[in-house]
Amino acid sequence: AGGASVGSGGSKGPGGTGGMVASGTGGAGGAIGGAAGAHAPGGSGGARDGGTSQDGGGLSANGTPCTAGTSCTSGMCIDGVCCNDTCMGQCQSCSESSNMGRCVAVSGTPRNKRAPCGGTSPCQSSCDGTNGAACTFPGNSTQCTAASCASGGATTATTCNGAGACTQATTMACSSNQCADATKCSGGCSGASPCSTGQYCDTTGVCLPLKTAGTQCQNNNECSSTYCVDNVCCGSACGGQCQGCNETGTPGMCVTVKGAPRGSRKPCAGTVAACAGSCDGTSATQCGYPGTAAVCSQPSCSGSTAISASLCDGQGDCTTPTTTGCGAGTYCNASAGSCANQLANGVACQSDAQCTSGSCCGVCTNKTTDNSNCGACGTVCPAGQQMCVSGHCLADDGQKCSSAGQCVSGVCNNFYADADADGYGTGAAVGFCKITVAPTGYATANGDCCDSNAAIHPGAGFQTMEGACNGVVTWDYNCDGIVETQAQGVTCGPPPACALMGTNLDPSNCGANIETCICEYISGNNDCAYFCPTAGPGYMMGCN
Repeated sequence: AGGASVGSGGSKGPGGTGGMVASGTGGAGGAIGGAAGAHAPGGSGGARDGGTSQDGGGLSANGTPCTAGTSCTSGMCIDGVCCNDTCMGQCQSCSESSNMGRCVAVSGTPRNKRAPCGGTSPCQSSCDGTNGAACTFPGNSTQCTAASCASGGATTATTCNGAGACTQATTMACSSNQCADATKCSGGCSGASPCSTGQYCDTTGVCLPLKTAGTQCQNNNECSSTYCVDNVCCGSACGGQCQGCNETGTPGMCVTVKGAPRGSRKPCAGTVAACAGSCDGTSATQCGYPGTAAVCSQPSCSGSTAISASLCDGQGDCTTPTTTGCGAGTYCNASAGSCANQLANGVACQSDAQCTSGSCCGVCTNKTTDNSNCGACGTVCPAGQQMCVSGHCLADDGQKCSSAGQCVSGVCNNFYADADADGYGTGAAVGFCKITVAPTGYATANGDCCDSNAAIHPGAGFQTMEGACNGVVTWDYNCDGIVETQAQGVTCGPPPACALMGTNLDPSNCGANIETCICEYISGNNDCAYFCPTAGPGYMMGCN
């Protein structure tokens, strides 16, 4: 998975959060205008009702409170809840109590931060519960002022013009110069007293000239064409679902329209933006719909469940995506919405679920044995020094250690620093994995009291020639804790016959406190000498 695994494509709907629909007032004909806002694409890795995703475990279902689409299986957080659609129409909502998480058309005022409806009372528009795209303006069935008559003069009624305003009233004198009551003239026109040709009888009892195409009207009898459509006199009945007679620039002319059906005509089917119908400007009688090749929601994954793409059904709705549980040895391929065989180590991957090993570090890997990704991606065991064992970098044979658990072999042997290479070391023990032969510079034995002179070490024999230990000319040459010093002029009796150099003698031959006696050939005198160091403060020399 590139990034965070992300979830199921949900049931329906296109990509990311859409822009707010902007409504506007039409021109002279009063049509609703304004372009719909653009919607943003689905978030990376996280399915819009689609969007490419990897595993989506933990994402919220539609209707769950949210603050961002990345937390929703649908990829869309609208009106504070995970939603099945972009749902940004002026009269849509995804948080209605009876349809939480489902985008529906609402009645009354727009919800949340959507643009308010336009117009002025009593002709102000409102959401009608059917047209989710925009507010609907009252037509000429809504009266602004009633017809009236006073002082022999009649004033026509005014109605809403379908664009948020009232029509203009007309005042004229009664033919009798008298009012019958507060609403109409005395002796005016009626069914019994019809108006002349080219006129119509107004509700005030006054005959008025028939209106031409494009003139605002309330009833068919006002128009010379006998058709009052979309609040204007029209040249024909103009009743097709995708027709209009009050379009900007052509009031009074019946034309095929684009967008939502006009006025009280039946709305196009479909509530999901990707598949909803609209008038396409070609058919006057019916809405057009995206075909079955149009994607309603992208394929996706929800955990180990593969969710296929949902396509438009050509009637304004989406097909129901199929779901497939991915079993052992397979993983959910989000781009296809299907299950695929898991990948072997070394093959490029995007999520752990894709790998037979259960670990993805750009390629599938076994973190328990991979020296380049030991225990965690990017943890590298130094080549020739360590190996990855059970997810830990352990020292190879011959590498230093402080415990057996640090070694691949499970064996950590101790050695001691041996600077003078006399086979005896000194100081604290230093561990090395597995090896039993001391490495160069180390010894198996410890206890060297002078590691700068190879002649001095435990078990060393008596030395006839003293050597220095760190600049001192007296020393404990055999590291037994007894320090020998030099003295002269003390005899200890005649030596025995001396045939061999270096013959050890019994200490009793030289008296008390004698540690070692050595008979040694003195080449300069061509005879033997008897050397006996003592345990006390003397070095008895020359016992000839």
